Amino acid sequence: MRAVNHGMDGNRILCCSFWVLILMLPVLAAADPAEDAPGLCLILPDSLDSDEGAIEILYNRLVADSVYDRAAMEDFSYSIEYMDGCEPEVYRDYRDVAIREIHRCGGSGDPDTAPIVDRFRIYLFTGEILWWQPLYGEFVPYLELIAFKEE
Repeated sequence: MRAVNHGMDGNRILCCSFWVLILMLPVLAAADPAEDAPGLCLILPDSLDSDEGAIEILYNRLVADSVYDRAAMEDFSYSIEYMDGCEPEVYRDYRDVAIREIHRCGGSGDPDTAPIVDRFRIYLFTGEILWWQPLYGEFVPYLELIAFKEE
């Protein structure tokens, strides 16, 4: 009795897979991953292990996701303020960033105050962003901020 193989051999599968990939490239290139799944597409800055790099990651993400009104973002300050209770000299693979309102003289807010708008934790080597959820008192995934702002 002779065995009959109704499937494809390895070379034909590899060749077909190659052509399917080639034909799908224009479709994949045209897709906007930020539209389909916010939080998955992120361009990391050159200087990851720095305060400036963490703030750049956060700022670019907030702009891309339109979390805040663009004009309001001009009245924000970004600063590193650790919330873990460790000494500032301790090495961390993340940065805690506080976003504060800037109140100018003659504006509606007291210029002697700078209230917190939000807090974030940015992991430097992965670009992962966590949001400080004040109701829970802990950092949660960034996408929970998007859901919270949409409510």
